[in-house]
Amino acid sequence: MGIDKEFKGHILVAESDIPSAELLECLCDLHGFKVTTVRDLNAFNQVFQKENDIDLVLLEPLTLTVGFEPIHPLLEFHQTLSHIPIIFISTMCLMEFNYLFGKPRGSGYMVKPIDAEKLFELVDTILKKIISSQARCYFKSAYQVANK
Repeated sequence: MGIDKEFKGHILVAESDIPSAELLECLCDLHGFKVTTVRDLNAFNQVFQKENDIDLVLLEPLTLTVGFEPIHPLLEFHQTLSHIPIIFISTMCLMEFNYLFGKPRGSGYMVKPIDAEKLFELVDTILKKIISSQARCYFKSAYQVANK
């Protein structure tokens, strides 16, 4: 199962484990996405200073933390992230994740090892919702302009 061509975009992979990062990067590339990979908090911050075309983030939360600090205040610091869907990817089950980091405020959560088919079904669903929502806003604006 692949992603429809009109839904391709730019995915940021934030993963500190090099083999996992390379695997996610390869899978995203095979599905036709532009991929940016970061392995630490500094690189993550730099991406949002340089690029504004990120459509979705695949995030291993330990990539951005020192110890087990809550990750959500850190993500809320980036205003651009308030509009970008985040899929958390972790070796922890959701209950462990909630205990250590707080309930994830992302668009999805997956436990490693990643099932590539399920991951890209989730990516596909999220991006379709975004594009559908953007299209509704565009047509609503166009309708309002036409009816003035």
